Amino acid sequence: ATLHEDLGVAYLQQSDLNHANEQFRAGLGVEPDNPQLHYDLGLALKLKDDLNAAIPEFKQAEALDPKLPDPPYTLGVLYMQLGRFAEAQSELERATALRPANGEGWAILGSVYKETGDLAKATDALRRAIELMPNQPSPHIGLATILSQQGDRAGALAERKKAADL
Repeated sequence: ATLHEDLGVAYLQQSDLNHANEQFRAGLGVEPDNPQLHYDLGLALKLKDDLNAAIPEFKQAEALDPKLPDPPYTLGVLYMQLGRFAEAQSELERATALRPANGEGWAILGSVYKETGDLAKATDALRRAIELMPNQPSPHIGLATILSQQGDRAGALAERKKAADL
């Protein structure tokens, strides 16, 4: 199973998604309960834009090892892209709980909270993202948008300036 996984990852790195899929499936034939192989297969399927096949693989990886932070993170991103914000929120909350230092996770979670109208949680998540990724402009821009919606023009302007300076 490890050999198939390593070969699959090598194919994945070369963007040879068909051979990566073959290797991950072969590895699952040897070790059907390997969460990393399910995750890797899901990732290869996602990269092929086969989201309907990728989601069950990520869910299986998550079920097999609930402590892995990557499956809920990737599921959260997929659900957000599909406009399934409640599911995205649940997965991203799980992902950030498992990996609190994931600045991107906090930034995306902030965007999801914004979409669901929970501006207080969105603000907190984006501030956490900024704390973890101080040199990234996108969380500042997201926070500026929320502050502007809340009528905090000075705060929004300050965040936009920070983003522009980056």
